[in-house]
Amino acid sequence: MVELQQQRQTNPEEAKLLTQREICSEVLGKKSGYFRGLGNRPHPTSTRGIDTSEADRLYGIISSQKSRLDSQDVELKEQKKTIDQLESKLSQFESMMQQFFSSQGTSFRFTNSATQ
Repeated sequence: MVELQQQRQTNPEEAKLLTQREICSEVLGKKSGYFRGLGNRPHPTSTRGIDTSEADRLYGIISSQKSRLDSQDVELKEQKKTIDQLESKLSQFESMMQQFFSSQGTSFRFTNSATQ
């Protein structure tokens, strides 16, 4: 570590700029306390270890919820498509009814609260 610091001080143009953490990582190598993107972190003092069964259970729940959400999204899109088709047919039906009543000499106006 001292050699790397001296090299950094003597040849600043040639040596790449390294922080103390980077120098430690280069000299000591990457240990289990190294987290990519976060640097060196202290090791947990717990001797229990990580409960992977709980993590696996939670991952399973997340996966099932994601697949459930995807299927509900598909169902929602199908329902929206059906609603659009039904609204189109309703509009055609209203138009036909107005034509029929106007040909009979009767005035007819739809007042449907569901479409308003």
